[in-house]
Amino acid sequence: MLQFIRVVSLGALLNLSFINIATADTENAVGLKTYTSNCTTCHSKSMSQTMQAPAMQTPAAWTTYLVAAIKDASKNNTTDCSSLTKSSSDTSGLNITNDQVQTLTPQQKACYLLPIAKTGKTTGSKVMPPKGNCTACTDAELQDAISYMLSAPKALPGSAGSKTSN
Repeated sequence: MLQFIRVVSLGALLNLSFINIATADTENAVGLKTYTSNCTTCHSKSMSQTMQAPAMQTPAAWTTYLVAAIKDASKNNTTDCSSLTKSSSDTSGLNITNDQVQTLTPQQKACYLLPIAKTGKTTGSKVMPPKGNCTACTDAELQDAISYMLSAPKALPGSAGSKTSN
């Protein structure tokens, strides 16, 4: 009887772990799906350096792009992403710091980067095609994919990167 209880307890523990993993992976299911289908070629950690693109789930790699996007939003009087945007045609005096950028949520950052993702951008040898070549993607799908890429990876309970209290 005791062995049966241990097996049931182990089974319950395994199911609970599976639920935690599934929740972590599907928190932004649309973003994950869009990223996997359309963005991995350039933004995966293994290809980003070769493609000269910021890597997924490395928020610091996106800071330069975000500062430029915030300044573009200010020039275009787009103030609905966050309070960092100031409506101004002259953004030369607009000083956005890395610390300010890091206080934004992934959704706010995605809001700023959406116009660049939609139209694409060429800077020197760096090329972001319009919509990342996902011509069928909606604005919401693009924004979810950007938000997914900007999210820091989450440590799952019991993994090496998770914090536990003693």
